[in-house]
Amino acid sequence: MFSATLREWKRKIEQLQQRWRGVRQENERLRKENEALQREKEQLERKYERLERERERLREENDKLRRQLEEAQRASKRQAAPFSRGQRKEHPETPGRKPGAAYGRRYSKRPPPKVDEVISAPLPKRCSCGGQVAFDRMEFQYQQEIVRKTFWRRFDIAIGHCKKCQKRWQGRDPRQTSDALGAAQVQLVPEALALGVRMNKGLGMPHADVAAVLQDGFQLQVNRSTICRAAVLTKRLPWWGPITRVG
Repeated sequence: MFSATLREWKRKIEQLQQRWRGVRQENERLRKENEALQREKEQLERKYERLERERERLREENDKLRRQLEEAQRASKRQAAPFSRGQRKEHPETPGRKPGAAYGRRYSKRPPPKVDEVISAPLPKRCSCGGQVAFDRMEFQYQQEIVRKTFWRRFDIAIGHCKKCQKRWQGRDPRQTSDALGAAQVQLVPEALALGVRMNKGLGMPHADVAAVLQDGFQLQVNRSTICRAAVLTKRLPWWGPITRVG
């Protein structure tokens, strides 16, 4: 009977040892899980603090923008709003250029080295008071004018044929833009086409406006369809590159 009791106690001890080992493993697992949760908690706290700071910054920025909007709305209702610069200076300077040496550097266009026309502006013989006007000195004034002139050029093109094969031949000058004759014998020169394409493609002007500028400024009879075709054709012509580079 004693041996049976001893075996029973051994069995219970083994069960308790197994249970203790299971509890210890469970405690280790829970400890690791607790550490992981603690780290996650710290990360969430740092993220929360960062979001809180960001929210505070956005709130301050929102308040600043709201104040600026309110000031702009109030300023738009005042008569001086277009000329107001906000807060006034305590000791503002006198507006405009300063007289004398404080004026600053003076800039002016240089006179041209050559003039095309000289016009005299003589003095009146008598003053408004009735006295005689005497000559003191001569001063010069210059004007820069645009000369609007249409230059017509005629090509006398020789037409012939080969006596052997009867092939037709037509003379050609380097200044011609095409070989067209008959209904298409009146053409625009490269300079006019380049200017029209420049206004259309470079400045974004519609074809009709380009034709109007050429008509009003240079008396060139141009249809808007001509400008449209020129924009496609000019890039294939040999003179297009030099003219666009010069312009």
